Amino acid sequence: MVVAAPDSYQLMLIERPNVSDDELREAARWRIQEYLEYPAADAVIDVFPFPEAATRGRTSMVFVVATARARLEAAVRLATDSGLLPVCVDITELTLRNLVHRVYPSAEHSIALLRITPSSGIVNITRGDELFLSRRISGVPRELGDHAWEPFKDALLLQVQRSIDYYESALSQPPADCLLVASSDGWQERIVTHLASMLPLPVRSLGNVLTDAMAIDVFNPQLQRLNANTLTDDQEAAMAAVLPALGAALRGLTLRESAT
Repeated sequence: MVVAAPDSYQLMLIERPNVSDDELREAARWRIQEYLEYPAADAVIDVFPFPEAATRGRTSMVFVVATARARLEAAVRLATDSGLLPVCVDITELTLRNLVHRVYPSAEHSIALLRITPSSGIVNITRGDELFLSRRISGVPRELGDHAWEPFKDALLLQVQRSIDYYESALSQPPADCLLVASSDGWQERIVTHLASMLPLPVRSLGNVLTDAMAIDVFNPQLQRLNANTLTDDQEAAMAAVLPALGAALRGLTLRESAT
């Protein structure tokens, strides 16, 4: 399985075209063409549903993923040249959804997840296996050093707060139960501490949550079982870096379980 990097595709929410399911992708292609930096004919398009619980009788919406065909083919070719045989392509937002769903499977839980890595940030809000909201965090520094934290921390707080407010108010959803945080490059603790002091909901380290709920082994170079009580900063950072791959593996596991 190949997981596309966030900067290699666009994820948009649009009104669902009034066509049959088998015509939906092509209809979405032309609906979003003005937002693409390349010809719509050269785009690879996929569509997945926006939760009905978030529309409440209003116009049906769908998420649309678009990427340039040449870029996608290059990513798949890189995998095959490495001896891998990818069976599908996933996106980062849905792999993160898979992780949260594995730990909080009930739709009664509204879980926000924030992931920050150099130059990249995503905040998701899910209930059960449904993605209700996903937004990119803008302005993430290319280097997550000490000097970059102070100028960025309030902008980060504002974007996370607005995303949660939109989910609860505009989408008429119950209050988020908690915010899970995953970050690389030594920013994990400072993000958790800052957001926990400013937001009206629990803020937890995703690494602690995952290692408490799942058996996760690493090779460094010997096999080692990660433990929530003894998780180091380096282990937290490493987990943040590989979260999309871990979420993709969970999707593959779910598909195999469904097949059996």
